[in-house]
Amino acid sequence: MQSIYIFSPASVAAARQAVAELASSAEDHAGQWLVKHASKCALFIQIEPGCPPDLTSEDEPLLHSLVPHVESTLVIDVSRKGGGRAAATELAVLLLRQLGGVAQDDLSERLWTAESILSSAELPDGFAAGYG
Repeated sequence: MQSIYIFSPASVAAARQAVAELASSAEDHAGQWLVKHASKCALFIQIEPGCPPDLTSEDEPLLHSLVPHVESTLVIDVSRKGGGRAAATELAVLLLRQLGGVAQDDLSERLWTAESILSSAELPDGFAAGYG
């Protein structure tokens, strides 16, 4: 399973609304949404308030310089098989454009805006190179 994290200045309520508009099903009892992609892969999204507790102290200064007040963290989980990375990258760009903030995948230390994902030829393995 791969994860992409979106650190957003948008409120949890705004994040829930944005995800609900994209989701294939209602939020389940565990607080996750299912988004089915045209590539037939399933993406699972969970929304947490603020920054994740496991954010390391060395990551915080850079994150907070880009997003001074992280109000919500969206976690997109996807299988690495069957076009899942491209679908997760596409969803991350949609959410970043709508909610603002930056994204980071679990294979990289770099923080990405929607524009940097779309324009970069140097995407990490976790993001789908060539998306855009």
